[in-house]
Amino acid sequence: MKWTDKQLDIINTRNRNILVSAAAGSGKTAVLVERIVSLITDERENIDVDQLLVLTFTRAAASEMKERLRERLEELQESNNNDNIVKQLTLLNNATITTIDSFCGKVVKENFDKIDLDPNYRIAEEIEVELMKNDILNNILEEYYEEGSEEFLELARKYSGGKVNDRIFNIVDTIYKKAKGEINPILWVNNLKNKYKFNNLDDILNGEVYGYVFKSTVDQLNKCREDLQKAIEISEMDDDLKSFGQNSKDMLVEINHLLEQKDFKSLAKYYEKLTLPRLSTVRKGNPELKLKVKTINSSVKATVENLKDLYFTEPIDEIYEDLVNCRETIDILCEITIKLIERFTVEKREKRIADFDDIAHMALNILNDIDGNGKLQPTKVAKDMSKNYKEIMIDEYQDSNYVQEAILTSVSKGYGINNMFMVGDVKQSIYRFRNAKPQLFLEKFYSYEEDLQADNCLITLDQNFRSRKEIIDSVNFLFDRIMTPNFGDIDYQKGHRLSLGAQYEKIPERQDNRTEFIGIQTGSKEKEATFVASKIRELTDPQNGFMVQGKDGKMRPAQYKDIVILMRSVKSNAGIYVEQLMNMGIPAYADSKSGFFDSMEVETIMNMLTIIDNPRQDIPLVSVLTSAMFNFTDDELAVIKGDSRKISFLDSLLTYQETGDDSNLVKKIYDFFKELNYYRKLDYKNSVYEIINEILERTGFQYYVSALSNGKRRYLNIESLKEKAANYEKTSYRGLFNFVRYIEKIKELDSDQGEASTVNENDNIVRILSIHKSKGLQFPIVFICDTSSNFVADAGTVDISDNGYAAVDAIFPDVKLTVTPTYRKYVKDLNKQESRMEYLRLLYVALTRAKEKLIITGRVGSKYEKECEEIINSEDAPLTYNQIMNNSSFFKWMRFVYLKNQVLVNNSFVTEDEISENEVDQMVKSELKKMLLETWNNAEVPKDVYDRLIKDFNFEYPYIEDINLCSKASVTELKKESMADEEAEDSLDKIFEKTSVHKETEIVPQFMKEDKESSDRIYGAERGTAYHRVFELMDIEKKEYSKDIITNMIQAQIESKLLTKIQGEAVNPYDILNFTKTKVFERMAKANESNQLYRERQFLLGVQAKEIKEHSNSDELMIIQGIIDVCFIEDDKYVILDYKTDNVDSMDELKHRYKKQLECYKLALEKITGKKVSEMIIYSVKLGEEIAI
Repeated sequence: MKWTDKQLDIINTRNRNILVSAAAGSGKTAVLVERIVSLITDERENIDVDQLLVLTFTRAAASEMKERLRERLEELQESNNNDNIVKQLTLLNNATITTIDSFCGKVVKENFDKIDLDPNYRIAEEIEVELMKNDILNNILEEYYEEGSEEFLELARKYSGGKVNDRIFNIVDTIYKKAKGEINPILWVNNLKNKYKFNNLDDILNGEVYGYVFKSTVDQLNKCREDLQKAIEISEMDDDLKSFGQNSKDMLVEINHLLEQKDFKSLAKYYEKLTLPRLSTVRKGNPELKLKVKTINSSVKATVENLKDLYFTEPIDEIYEDLVNCRETIDILCEITIKLIERFTVEKREKRIADFDDIAHMALNILNDIDGNGKLQPTKVAKDMSKNYKEIMIDEYQDSNYVQEAILTSVSKGYGINNMFMVGDVKQSIYRFRNAKPQLFLEKFYSYEEDLQADNCLITLDQNFRSRKEIIDSVNFLFDRIMTPNFGDIDYQKGHRLSLGAQYEKIPERQDNRTEFIGIQTGSKEKEATFVASKIRELTDPQNGFMVQGKDGKMRPAQYKDIVILMRSVKSNAGIYVEQLMNMGIPAYADSKSGFFDSMEVETIMNMLTIIDNPRQDIPLVSVLTSAMFNFTDDELAVIKGDSRKISFLDSLLTYQETGDDSNLVKKIYDFFKELNYYRKLDYKNSVYEIINEILERTGFQYYVSALSNGKRRYLNIESLKEKAANYEKTSYRGLFNFVRYIEKIKELDSDQGEASTVNENDNIVRILSIHKSKGLQFPIVFICDTSSNFVADAGTVDISDNGYAAVDAIFPDVKLTVTPTYRKYVKDLNKQESRMEYLRLLYVALTRAKEKLIITGRVGSKYEKECEEIINSEDAPLTYNQIMNNSSFFKWMRFVYLKNQVLVNNSFVTEDEISENEVDQMVKSELKKMLLETWNNAEVPKDVYDRLIKDFNFEYPYIEDINLCSKASVTELKKESMADEEAEDSLDKIFEKTSVHKETEIVPQFMKEDKESSDRIYGAERGTAYHRVFELMDIEKKEYSKDIITNMIQAQIESKLLTKIQGEAVNPYDILNFTKTKVFERMAKANESNQLYRERQFLLGVQAKEIKEHSNSDELMIIQGIIDVCFIEDDKYVILDYKTDNVDSMDELKHRYKKQLECYKLALEKITGKKVSEMIIYSVKLGEEIAI
């Protein structure tokens, strides 16, 4: 492989702390692998692979890196076999190439004695930890209620709206989750309280928060002043714009007065009397200049007014009282949180469990001490461990946090040299919700030097080897203008732009690979999805579709699998897009973490478990009753409920069981309670996994759902639920009640992994992914959809910023007043800024997944065309702070930029009517084509072309009759198929009684079988089986038979467990006795004497369809299977006998019904044995007669 100069710098630079800023598609993994190979194969370095600590973000990434290393070393071994490479291959199995979680686990396991940890601890599941934490927190709150301290009761009064406990619980939980990502959680929580240390108003106004507010306001006002000065200059270019210019001057005067204020207090007082001029309306003047001035004036006025609403609505003389109120709230909340941390830690120790955050903090404590200044210092363990690693390599460094940084720093420099190698892309840091701190990357990015000789060295990989030039240009054009110093810490133009590195074949002249930015005038997500579906159909048209470059380097038509649809939230959109794509015949799969718990099969089983635990829950109870397990109808439920509206449904069932008029319904209720009580007894001694298995075994429910549409997925969903039950058994919780809680917590945490997937990665389907899920992936064609949906806003009761500020509302319950102090507005605004920066990075990830074509869609309103005109005529400049903050969707950000450049971006606008027209057009397209051909004037077209097209349209599939063939069928199924004029049902359902027929399903639930065994009789199919079993087992060698002999023979079969008691009782001995008096029985006995009698002979045979199916000429192979009741040899030929227990009036009826079945037996026997079949006989048990076919 040919490496670039910068890649070679990364591979070969040694003994430095190196930060690699690797842009999307820059091949960072390949470079990282090559650096490792270079280190361990250079004998001058004297480094073995197990002397490297290589950390990846996921286990999958670690496995992939090990595999890549193995392949690279094996490749080198083939070309240059030496002992060192063999050695490295051997050591690779034990190399520390792993995740940070696994490394921390290794540290703890090797040093458990240093922290007094039981070595038999286990890693607990997230759900178990959550349940335990919730139980502890609820207990703590109960204790506070019992103690009744004045501080806590005041807190309860403040949050008395709704469920008090839940509101307090949620606030404490929020603080706890933030704390566990910090180096010292308890110290961090205490620092939240310390931020409220003040004695008077001056302490507050001179503190950090109001200092930040003042600075932020001044910065934005200075920008406004610059903009207004520019507007004044523009207005002076045209005399007709003087009134606009005067607006700018008047506002500039006010802003200058604001900027003269030296502190927050004076600024706030001036804001109280501030009034901005009303903006003038000007009809004349240069349109372009007029629009520029108008845009600036409007923007400045909005900024100044937004600042007032944000920071200057709280009266100065009320600030102190408000923050005292907030301090009291924060103090007690932090007190509860610390108690939770301490008690939770103790309980986890007692139960010998830990979560990943615990393991990280244990590793941190093992490797670090705190000195007198409160700073971390490596322990002896850390110093010793650091000598094991000659270099520490961290992939995806932008997603590290402070705890991980402290751990890895403590084991660095083991040989007295800088040896930290960090690679990542801060623009792809999208895991803030997991406590990722991109600031760590940025601090090094701005402090490290682009000098290979420096101790701390920065190397930038900006070449993108993934995307075509059209993609690169559109991405750069956008982020040059939205990822700027105006907002956030990243200046895209300085070290973050992409440069073209990929080489692609030239595209067809008709093809446009420019990025498409499409506004769809609709409020309907369905319409947007429909448009996307039609666009995909265009792209994949075999004749005129989009061409992409294949793996062989040649251009080929795009396929469905080349396409991905990305969006922020798949959960709320997946169903819509899959449905619309499927409607247009486009196969699609959404990787959505939803739907599992809402699926009918999982919901039914969970409802069953819920009522086994507690049947007095009406909704789960009714759900189970109406499910396929018990099949109660709505009418039956209405009858049961009757007028009993004031009692539970369980009591209604019990009442109707005692007093109901409908005996069948009473029996149905009885059967339900019998089954429910059976399961409730299991709950005391069986695991949840075993109970689920028992439910499935006795009801046949898993087989039932497997036979429904999407049966495979439904079956796998149940298997997944069973797996969750098995995992639950490994926790410290037991019983159905806690399992139901366990599942509810999974749903609450949004940990639903989605329904089971039946999709293979090579399937030719369109994939629908979340942007987070797409990170690290690439696709030839990328749609980014639903971009106009608003960002999710934080709406919690407490706001906690990344720099350690916690803020709540000031609540005065006595006067029922709630105030949002400026303090909280500031913290909320900080969080909004961080959130917006995360969204910017998320957008970058989405756009950089595309290799050859990028299509962006969003829904717009009726005024979109006018908005476009204003944006197009505005100045091409980076988005301002307020444009980023006040526009809450990807689409609004992008329109400010992309609409200004029709060269790099293909901007378009689609109305809802056009989408509807396209839908109709697609529906009639094939018919229209045919009509055009039929009415075509072939004189204008070459005859050979015309004839070929007509031939194509009249094409008939030559194997049309084969499409209904099944690859495998039973003889019974073939018999039913041949009886075209008969009802397609099993004739065994008519045994003995023509009236009151009870039809059985193929799969009979276990509890129904048990009910039948406990009843006075068995039903048709089972009774026929009983007769066949007796015929199969009967002793055929006796000289004579009587009723007593037959009765004793059946009883012996029962006692030998060869026949059940109920089966034996169902067989009439006289029926068997009558059979022994027939001619065919004599022939059987004679054949038995020469060992040429065979009973219940099974067969499986492959034959051509035309041999067994009437009206078929197909040579397709079919597998048929069946069981021949009796066959015996006479005169070197086979005779076939089939017992029939049907309730018929004549032998001709049986002959007509079973002729095809006997012919299949004959065909099978002749092909398998090579002997001819001379005779086929049916014996009727009811009529006591035999007939030859």
